[in-house]
Amino acid sequence: VLAHWAQGIRRRSTSYLYRFDFGSDCSAVSNFNSSTVARPARCNQHVYGQVTPPEYDMAAITTPLALFTGGRDSISSCTDIELLKQKLQPGVLQLHHQQPDYAHLDFEVGTDAPEIAYPELVQLAVKFGMRK
Repeated sequence: VLAHWAQGIRRRSTSYLYRFDFGSDCSAVSNFNSSTVARPARCNQHVYGQVTPPEYDMAAITTPLALFTGGRDSISSCTDIELLKQKLQPGVLQLHHQQPDYAHLDFEVGTDAPEIAYPELVQLAVKFGMRK
C-alpha cells in the first residue's frame, strides 16, 4: 500500500489514478530464498498486458460511498478528492462530509469525531442495511 502511494506521489499526476506499477523489466528474475526456484519477476506486461499500469476505472464503482475529508489533510489533496468525485458515476457518492479543521486521520482518532462525523456514518449504515 505504501509503495503504491509513493508511486502516485512520484508520478505527480493530478488527473489519473493508476494501478500499481510493477515496472517494465520483464527479463529480471526474482528469488524468494535459496530453497525456491527462480522465476520471472512481475512486470506490467505480465500483470496488465501492457507496458504501463492502467488507470483505475472509477466509473465501474457501483457501491454507495461516503467521503469524509479534512481541510488540513496533507495526504489527500482537494485536487485528488475532486478528481475522485468527478470520475464516480452519478448516485454513487451518497455523502461528502468536509471538516475544515481535520487532518487525514482525525475522523478515526479525533476526540470529537464521534460527535462530528459518526452520526452521519451511522445514518448511512442504517440506510444501506447495516444494523445499529
